[in-house]
Amino acid sequence: MLEKIGSITSTWDSVGFGGFVIDALGPDQAHSIEYFGDVGGSFRLASLSKMFSTYAWLVALEEGLASSSTRFEGLDFTIGDLLSHRSGLRFDSGGVVSDEIVDSVLSQGRASIAFERPLASRRIYSNIGFELLARILTYLSGFGFQDYVHEAVLAPLSLSNTSISSSVFPSAGRSGAAAGFVSSVVDLSLFAYEVMNPTLVSLRSRDFASSASQPGLGGILPGYGYFDDNSWGYGFEVKGEKSPHWSGSLTSTSTYGHFGASGTFLWCDPSLSLCVGLLTDRPFDSFAKVQWPALSKAIIQSLR
Repeated sequence: MLEKIGSITSTWDSVGFGGFVIDALGPDQAHSIEYFGDVGGSFRLASLSKMFSTYAWLVALEEGLASSSTRFEGLDFTIGDLLSHRSGLRFDSGGVVSDEIVDSVLSQGRASIAFERPLASRRIYSNIGFELLARILTYLSGFGFQDYVHEAVLAPLSLSNTSISSSVFPSAGRSGAAAGFVSSVVDLSLFAYEVMNPTLVSLRSRDFASSASQPGLGGILPGYGYFDDNSWGYGFEVKGEKSPHWSGSLTSTSTYGHFGASGTFLWCDPSLSLCVGLLTDRPFDSFAKVQWPALSKAIIQSLR
């Protein structure tokens, strides 16, 4: 398999990268993991951060701090609406997610300029929504968002090379929930294995996050355009029938994961018992749209 990966990545001369492949996952199955590229380096996760933030929320939901149907302080959208990008909130406001725009949502509700569409009328990928989720989690738990994530996810999984800071992508919000994580290939692989074989949350919670919410809701997948069914779970993107898709053509419709603007992705395909992660230092562009599917295809073909 490493030879197949090498045939693709050998052309990436200007790209710093590292990744992993976890094969044959399952509670009663042996598994193997292979790494490639820069395994120990630190990479900005960008929006791949949302998977970590989501996992912290899954812990919070199991702790009883809220439910997916909780409406915070009388607002008309729920925790689930925010996680699944169907609240109607914009991506950001004027290119940034400021404290002021988040405050306006909490104080003005639908009167805030942060809203673009009515509730559950379109899937709008929203950094504002994840900054709100960080605020709400802080309020409900009594912990700062970053502290909660550390205690609920990073420390139990021994992710010692993963950190959160608003300075990583300051335009995405103060908490770092939307895009503020920095991690290594090894740490990401540990997180991926947890997602496929959950120990911090129940299998039911993982399935909740990785199954399509409100099927048939249209919207734009960043970088790829509009889809009549822009499938999304609660925090995790679901491939569904989207084509083209960044995970390639050989992954199943049940594939879930996320990608980030810093050239990062993580996808897990339960039908293939396979999970693949990639961290790079090249911002998402046409390179990623060509090379990511090619890499995924090569990996899958090498394992068949």
